[in-house]
Amino acid sequence: METSVVISGYQIAAFLLGLAALFSYINERFLKMPATIGLFLLASVLAIFVWVCQLVSPVHIHKLIYTFIEHLHFGDVLMQGMLSFLLFAGALHVP
Repeated sequence: METSVVISGYQIAAFLLGLAALFSYINERFLKMPATIGLFLLASVLAIFVWVCQLVSPVHIHKLIYTFIEHLHFGDVLMQGMLSFLLFAGALHVP
C-alpha cells in the first residue's frame, strides 16, 4: 500500500528554518565554531547520516527525504528565496 505525502512550501521553509536554528544552537552551545563553519559541519554530518541510514536500513525514510527534496524546486528556491536573503546579508557587511 503506497501512501502519498504532500508537502507545502511553508512546511519546507519551517522545517529548514527550525533545522538551521537547532544547528545554530548546537554550534553555539557545544562546538563554539564560527557560525558558517559550524552550520556547514552539522549539515554535512546530517547528510552523511541520511546516506548511511539509506544504505543500512530498509526503512523508507529515504523516500520521505527524496519526496521532500523533489518538492523543493531548487531553481525557484534559489532565485526567488535564498538569493534575496544572501544579498541582504552581504549588504549589511558593506560600509
